[in-house]
Amino acid sequence: LENVAEKAPYARLTTLEERYRHLEKQLQRELIKRDAMALLKNTLDTRRSQALSGVAEPVELRATEIMRRIGDSKFSHVTLKQNFLPEGVRPDVMQADVSLDNISGGEAEQLHLAVRIALAETLVKNDRHFMLLDDVLTATDSIRMERILGILQEMTQRFQVIVMTCHPERYGKLTTARFIDLAQVS
Repeated sequence: LENVAEKAPYARLTTLEERYRHLEKQLQRELIKRDAMALLKNTLDTRRSQALSGVAEPVELRATEIMRRIGDSKFSHVTLKQNFLPEGVRPDVMQADVSLDNISGGEAEQLHLAVRIALAETLVKNDRHFMLLDDVLTATDSIRMERILGILQEMTQRFQVIVMTCHPERYGKLTTARFIDLAQVS
């Protein structure tokens, strides 16, 4: 009789109802977690966007100034993506930006350097930090290289500039630079 009673539909129904209540509570916990994660993500995205919006414009303006110094005042505006990578440049003679695919390799590397310098100057403010550059100017012609060396020389007032290069002769005019041949260092 006990054996038959255990298999009775009401006992099974009670077990299933308990399992259902347990699963419902678990679902509610998971929904709360999901909503909390979504709120956290939205909050972080909003705060990040607010923080970046205050930095993006000054970086674009400073990168534009640097590009004008390097390239004969040819560019009137540098545009950045949200992650501070260069997106395009606007030549003085045009009304719209051109993509990086439409500029030379030398101009592209100069643009990336200008953005890095501008971002560092904007974020660092008055603190003194170092900037590491790893063979960033392999396609730059000698005229623009002279201008870049002047900019790098000026940067030494606020930054320790470290240039890793296979072409140390390109940086020979930096009179205050200390050259270290890593192949000779043991």
